[in-house]
Amino acid sequence: MKGQLSADGKTIVYNIPMRFHRRGGRRMVMLPEHEAARKNTEGPTDDPMVNALSKARKWQMMLDAGDAPTVRQLAEMEKVDQSFMARILRLNNLAPDIVESILDGKTPDKLNLEAMRGTIPLAWQEQRELWNFSA
Repeated sequence: MKGQLSADGKTIVYNIPMRFHRRGGRRMVMLPEHEAARKNTEGPTDDPMVNALSKARKWQMMLDAGDAPTVRQLAEMEKVDQSFMARILRLNNLAPDIVESILDGKTPDKLNLEAMRGTIPLAWQEQRELWNFSA
């Protein structure tokens, strides 16, 4: 890698190809070789948003299948707090394009688990406006 001398002759400038990626609520610098390795790895993710979506889908399927008749009983079965489970289950109401964005790791800064602790609007357009999401 070669640096170039700036116009003022006092600074050496290096160009490094990179992009910023959000992982686990933190921004990380991804170099091209790391990006390729990340795409080739399979296995569980450490992205809390993806994990929460996964739990929401799993728990909803369990409720729909009749594994537990109430959220309270399912929370006891899964050994989690009932209010936590109810909060995660609300993620099933997210607009499909927002879910896709989360799974792709391409979400606006305002869209994170902390932002979803409050009320999630049922209208998908209201969700997009709330979290500055452009479809």
